[in-house]
Amino acid sequence: MHSFHFSIFRSIVRRELRDQLRDRRTLFLVLGMPLLLYPLLGFFMFKQTELQTSGQPSAKYRVSILTSGDPERLASLLQWVESPEQLTFSDPIAADETRLAEETKRLETGECDTVWFFPNALIVQIDSQLTQASSFSSRSSPPPQTPSTSETVSDVPKSDVPKGSIPKNDGQNDGVPSSTEAPVIYWTTAIQRSMLSRQAVEIFWNNWNTAYRTRRLQAAAVPDSLTTVLPTTHVDVAAWRKLRGAAIWAQILPMMLILFVMTGTFHAATDICTGDRERGTLETLLTSPATRLEIVVARLVAVAIPAILTAFSNLCSILICVAVAIQKLPIFEYPPTVGIVAILVATIPLAIFFSATSIAIATFARNTREAQLYLMPLLMVVLPLILLPMMTTVSLTWQTAMIPLSGLVLLLQQMISGNLSQTLAMLLPVTLVMLAGIWLAIFTAVSLFRQESILFRTADTMTFRSFWLGFTARQESRPHWSLAVLTGVAVIVAMQLAGFLIPEHWATHWGGLVTQTAVTMLLLAGLALLVGCTTASVREALSLRRASRLALLSGVGLAVLFHPAILVLGQWVEWAYPLAPEVQTALEGVERILASGPAWITLLVIAVLPGICEEMLFRGAIFSGLRRIGPVTAVVGSAILFGAAHTVMQQSMTVTVIGVVLGLLVLRTGSIFPAMLFHMTNNLLAAVLPHWNESFAERLQQPAVVVIGLVLGVILSVKASAH
Repeated sequence: MHSFHFSIFRSIVRRELRDQLRDRRTLFLVLGMPLLLYPLLGFFMFKQTELQTSGQPSAKYRVSILTSGDPERLASLLQWVESPEQLTFSDPIAADETRLAEETKRLETGECDTVWFFPNALIVQIDSQLTQASSFSSRSSPPPQTPSTSETVSDVPKSDVPKGSIPKNDGQNDGVPSSTEAPVIYWTTAIQRSMLSRQAVEIFWNNWNTAYRTRRLQAAAVPDSLTTVLPTTHVDVAAWRKLRGAAIWAQILPMMLILFVMTGTFHAATDICTGDRERGTLETLLTSPATRLEIVVARLVAVAIPAILTAFSNLCSILICVAVAIQKLPIFEYPPTVGIVAILVATIPLAIFFSATSIAIATFARNTREAQLYLMPLLMVVLPLILLPMMTTVSLTWQTAMIPLSGLVLLLQQMISGNLSQTLAMLLPVTLVMLAGIWLAIFTAVSLFRQESILFRTADTMTFRSFWLGFTARQESRPHWSLAVLTGVAVIVAMQLAGFLIPEHWATHWGGLVTQTAVTMLLLAGLALLVGCTTASVREALSLRRASRLALLSGVGLAVLFHPAILVLGQWVEWAYPLAPEVQTALEGVERILASGPAWITLLVIAVLPGICEEMLFRGAIFSGLRRIGPVTAVVGSAILFGAAHTVMQQSMTVTVIGVVLGLLVLRTGSIFPAMLFHMTNNLLAAVLPHWNESFAERLQQPAVVVIGLVLGVILSVKASAH
């Protein structure tokens, strides 16, 4: 183990920073551009707003009004309420089924935004109810009985609305009336203006109903004091604490911070790592007295510093623009000081994490163009993690705090919103997850930088012929790592689509479920053999080497010893992230169906076949391909793909941990057969123990049993690997 020389580290940092910051364009993009960009954007936005308010008004939504009754009477009724500014009503037109069909076609061409049809029964009912209400004003005689709707309009046919023009109701109440007396609003979800027009029409109709109710009460001579609506007063508590608009800042600032830091570190790391390779200065750096660890850490600091400066300059420019915009937007206030400090402090660990990740990606890439192509997959991984906190159903709990990046975003949202009590309680788990991610990213970057086979790779000219020959030459003992990753991703996608493509009735009886599982396992084994055929030896590619008796016995023994810990892990996962009721019901139904058939066939399909077929693919072909990058990548990468192939998230988390154990077992013994025996034994225990003796399975989860099993399992694994 080499010692860490701070003087060498400092020299490399100065060199890398000097190379980056000597370019005036880089300095402008890091510091100057953010200070000019957001004020310019704000300036143009305000100018656009002024132009819209001072110029011609925006186009109003056009509403065609049709009726099967008296158009003049309908026009007089609609005049009870002033039409809103954003709506333009046409004069009511008498229409039949043909005219209504013509008007609805105009929705698709954009000639009108909404078609509003009023049946004659509605107009007659309104007049009848107003007449009845006026009869209550007479004090000399008792009020007459209020007839039902059917009695009131019994002389009116119930089929005023043209039947051929009303779409079928799909249960979502999408504009189809529940009775023939209700007006019908025709609109289309294919055009945004039509959707907005429908909302405005519904607001107008609600206002009209209020006015209609008032006229009926006035006709019945009800005193105004009885019709007065009690007012309500709104108090924004956030205004007391100077937190108006904090919810918007909580959504925007954390997401923008992560995007700023990620893009800043990625481009800087690409310039440093692939730039040295393209300029030919990498060999000079490697022959210096600096160790690989010192070089990677120095580059990490050199990448993180410009990223931090970029994030700071962007945030400062945004906050300056916000301070100016608040004068014209009184509903907003400046973000709280605690939130701003939290954002600035979070920039440092984020910059370190993304710097290490970007350095690992840039080190792996052959050139600058290839490194830039890897930015899109990185965005695809990061964006779901930072968009998850945007959901209203997701809150900051210790379960969500354990999700990388998402927990940090939720923590920053709480601090910006002024909720410090919950923030302090979740600060520790978020910090631990962030530190673990930083360590893993640095470890990966250092591991890749120590492999000269990756450092000195050159970009090859790819043609279809070279691509085909590369997969069919069969000169390597292991498949290519890209083929292994592609195979794993294809299996994950296929597993997700299987639930939609396989007929549902297959999973309702024992024969169909067993057949489905058996066919899936055999397809995985066939895929593993297909990947193995691209190598010089299928046996070597799938690690089908002969194992010692002790190694084989260790596979069975480790499964037995680790099974209590696996049960406890599964219970913890389901406690932290409970199964959805429908998922729990589906899983219980599958267990009942499998238990209804012959036991030996069921165990063969759910225990023996997965132990063989899944191991051939994940610990065979995929593990062997990822082994070309490194042993750690092989163990962790195959375990992640193995877990992701399981459709239930809670199962995926537990299976990923089991996959790590299986990968270490293959790595230590050099053979896949111990992993197969481990897999089969674990599945057998999971299927048999709960049905054989449920109390015994519960006793296995006692802390003493779990600890003893783990200790004995570690000792057995060391003994097996020693032989």
